[in-house]
Formats: sequence, C-alpha cells, structure tokens
Amino acid sequence: MIPGSCVHATAIDIWTMQLSYIEQFRSRTSPTRLFMPSTILSNMVFDERYTKDEWFKVFETRMNQHLEKYREFGDIHESHLVFFPVLKSEHFYLIVFNIKRIECIVIDNSGVDVPMEAKYGTVPIDMVDFVTRYLTTRKHPKANKFKHVIPYRFFMSWMTKKNKVDCGVFVMRHMETYKGEKMEKWDASLEMECDSLQEQLNELRWKYVTKMLLSDMNLLKDYVEGKMDSYVNIPEHIRKKYGKKAHLEKIELRLKTLS
Repeated sequence: MIPGSCVHATAIDIWTMQLSYIEQFRSRTSPTRLFMPSTILSNMVFDERYTKDEWFKVFETRMNQHLEKYREFGDIHESHLVFFPVLKSEHFYLIVFNIKRIECIVIDNSGVDVPMEAKYGTVPIDMVDFVTRYLTTRKHPKANKFKHVIPYRFFMSWMTKKNKVDCGVFVMRHMETYKGEKMEKWDASLEMECDSLQEQLNELRWKYVTKMLLSDMNLLKDYVEGKMDSYVNIPEHIRKKYGKKAHLEKIELRLKTLS
C-alpha cells in the first residue's frame, strides 16, 4: 500500500471485507451491496487449460464457501449490486452485476481506448455466464434475465493512460463509492489525470490502510492502537529520524520473523 507500489491482492480482499462489514450500517435508502474477494476468480478460473464447465465448478464452490462463511455480510438474493475484483495480466479492474437493473458493468481506470474484447478477452462474457448459472443454482428469481445480458464499460472522467501502479487503489475507491447510479451521476470525487489525482490516490492509500488497521474486524486493533499511542509519546526530534527506508527495513524484518 506504499505510494508508488502495486497494491497486493490481499489488501483488496481485506478491503472487500471492511466494505462488507460497514455495509451492515448503510442507510435504508442505499442499495444492498455484496463484495466478493479477488480469490473467487484467481488461479484456475479463466485458465485456458480447463473447460468452462470446470471453471464454473470452481467458481460455484468458491462462491458457496465465501457466502456461507460470511453469511452475516449479506445474501445474494437480497443484494442489488455484486462486485467482483478481477486481477488479470497484473491489472486490477471491477466487474459489477446490477441485479436490480439486470446489468453487467466493467469499471476500469485504464483509459486506453480499445474494444472490450481486445482489452478483456472473454472474461466479462464468461462472468455473465457464470453468474447466470450461479443464480440459477440458487433459484434466484432473476436468473433467466441475465442470460442475454451484454457487458458494457463505464468511461469516467478520471480514467488514466499513464498510471500503471494505482489500479488497485482505483478498484478500492470504485467499490467504496459506486452504488448503482448511472455513470454520469456517479461521483467518485477523483480528479482527471494530473498531479492532483496522484496526490488523491496517495492519500487514499493512507486512508485505506488506516481504516483497515483500525477496523473492528481487525483482531489486532488494540495492538495497533497501543502502537499509535506509543508513537504519539515519542519526542518530535526522534520521530523525524523515522524515514521511509527505516520503516521498510523494519517491515521486512518483521515479515522474515513471521515466515
């Protein structure tokens, strides 16, 4: 999550859990949203060595396991929007199913103007097939309506052509702010591609790290808060010695002790 680095899939998945948790406190007028982790589509799914039927079996199993494990976060029968983070060719983007409007939307920060198939291959179409099949197995009343849905892509004013490292941050922001409105009415509060947009993305990294660390879902929340209190009591002249390099070395050391 350090600015200038590619966001790890694990951070995306923790963020989906955080969003799922706070979804419980949404207003009654807000649409019900269901956030799936990137692991639903990782590894075997979309691997050309396997058939679509084999892909779907993996997809179905992972969906069932996730929804069963986190039943308190919602049910697909009650959800208006279902979010799927996709990681393919080292790039993150979103596929969103609007169950209420019977739509499949691709939300991607990349502003490279190429045809859908050239950019995403058959992934969106395959996802429509998977979700249609899955809704059918769950006897969802709108399952048949998704059979002929054609995925389409949003073209937002804040899309980028030069940024190659912040796609994960964009996905986190898009999941946080999108609530099923038409593209022209959606406000993600992001600037057009420029220096100020980069500043926004860097700020979002710190914001999201803070929210995840201080989440009530974090079993180590008390430990983190204790560390924060300790840091506050450190004299300012000593704090200034804590440069980025020193912090990174400390993180690396802790990771080695955990492995």
